[in-house]
Amino acid sequence: MATISFQKRLILVYSLFVTLLVVLISSFYFFFFYTEGEKRIKEDLTNRGEKMASQLDTVLSTMDFVTIDLLSQWDFMPALATLSIFDREIPENRLAIVDALLTVEKSLYRYSIMRDFHRVAVYTPKADFFSNNFEPRPGANIIKGWLNDNPMLKIVDARKGKILILPPYPDQWQKENVIRVFALMRAVVGQKENEINGYIEVQNPYSLIEDIFTLPPDMAIAIDVKTKEGNVLFQNGQHGATPKGFAFSTTSKYTQITIELKYSRKDAFASLNSIILFSMIGVISILFLSLVFVRYFTLQLTKPLEKLTRHINSIDLGTLPLSVDLQSSHNEIESLNYAFTLLQNRLNESVKREIVSQSLQVQANFDSLQAQVNPHFLFNILNVISSMGLESDNMEICEMCDHIASMLRYSTSTQQRDSSIRQEIEHVTDFLVLLKKRYEHKLTYVIKIDENILDQVIPKIILQPLVENSVDHSFQKGKQNVHIEIKGGPLESVGSWYLEILDNGCGISDEKLEWIESEIKKVKNRIIISKEIVELNLGGLGLVNTYIRLLLYFNDDIDFSIENRLSGGVKIKISKGAGT
Repeated sequence: MATISFQKRLILVYSLFVTLLVVLISSFYFFFFYTEGEKRIKEDLTNRGEKMASQLDTVLSTMDFVTIDLLSQWDFMPALATLSIFDREIPENRLAIVDALLTVEKSLYRYSIMRDFHRVAVYTPKADFFSNNFEPRPGANIIKGWLNDNPMLKIVDARKGKILILPPYPDQWQKENVIRVFALMRAVVGQKENEINGYIEVQNPYSLIEDIFTLPPDMAIAIDVKTKEGNVLFQNGQHGATPKGFAFSTTSKYTQITIELKYSRKDAFASLNSIILFSMIGVISILFLSLVFVRYFTLQLTKPLEKLTRHINSIDLGTLPLSVDLQSSHNEIESLNYAFTLLQNRLNESVKREIVSQSLQVQANFDSLQAQVNPHFLFNILNVISSMGLESDNMEICEMCDHIASMLRYSTSTQQRDSSIRQEIEHVTDFLVLLKKRYEHKLTYVIKIDENILDQVIPKIILQPLVENSVDHSFQKGKQNVHIEIKGGPLESVGSWYLEILDNGCGISDEKLEWIESEIKKVKNRIIISKEIVELNLGGLGLVNTYIRLLLYFNDDIDFSIENRLSGGVKIKISKGAGT
């Protein structure tokens, strides 16, 4: 199964994380941006609609104020009643009619009315026409025709004195430069039912309405303003809102005019979409730069690891001591490099010790061979001697030949450089049996080894040189009867054990014992502390050499002691795992 490298996996994980983070943040931002945008659009539409309604009410209330002001004058309504009711063919009414005409004209010719309004006109059913505008007065027939043919007057009559907002129309009384106006009209109701004594019409330029409802060209809000009667007061011709668009509607309690504002979602978000587009470009740019940075950072982070990998692949015994400089500012990489350097140094030391150990093993085998001459030749000789023993019916000769052959096979075998305590005991037993044949009753020995440690692994030919040294040293000092005791057993900690070789000889002098302990200490310092390679004297398997082999084999996890016994003789003790 193909696997991706650590570097690619790191880039992939970081890239996915950065992409996911950017997508989540941008999604939340765009969602918040759209939500707030909709909220602001709705608030703006509401504020605009309420502001337009307020401005329109202000304009119309000002126009209505003129009608109320005229009707509030004490002589205005009686004058209109005189003009509407009195028979003008009767001579006695002429003075009253003239006074009424003068009263109405006087009411209109005021500065505030002439300044603030395009036209304030008063009509009577008998075709009287009054206006604050000094345009030539139309003829009575024209006015009478306008009164009879104007359908809006029937609506004004039906409202019985309440105001009526007239949709925009050309000023019918202006001869030149006709402008569009809108008007507020009110009927002047008489004393009798359905009696109309006249009409008051207040006109203003339609531009006032356009100023209120005209929006900036880039704002495509559809505006529809209608009177209670359904007459269109203003429409800007924009498209209305879609079902998912925005809309606002309000109806003035004062004028009953309904204002509707509609804003399609497409037009409303036109400006926001541009901002979102630039924002998305920004987000994509940030994402791209982040991925580039992730790739660069990952390559820089894994570069020391790749260098370390190449160095590991190039390591062999010849380049093992060489270290590598990763030149990294990351603490973890420095720690890894430091740990690898320590591992490399330990491996290098182990190799050195292995080389020394193998040298010592070869030396031991060589010394054993040197001591026993040519094993093949000896085997052949032993076979001849054993055959002669059989022919002469001397089984003792056969037995000695068997022990000698067993010792030769064990000591000259190079297939394994280590052995077990069981094999060492068998080897030293063969040796003691042979010595027993030589010294007979002068040499006795006892071997007491716990079964639990017999399979523990130790270097070959450790016990036999120590036993041989004890026997030779005892007889050389004039001891007549030598007793050798070999003991062994487990210690308290798991995997630890001890071996003891005791003799009843003359012991070792204090000077000699001090010299041996000093040599052991020196050798230990050179091997363990100074990391030196200690060379042994070929041909010697003494106490110090045996200790060196144990020290190198167990890597300082061995305790070797030699001391004089109180009852006489020497005790050599080897302890493994006892805490040196």
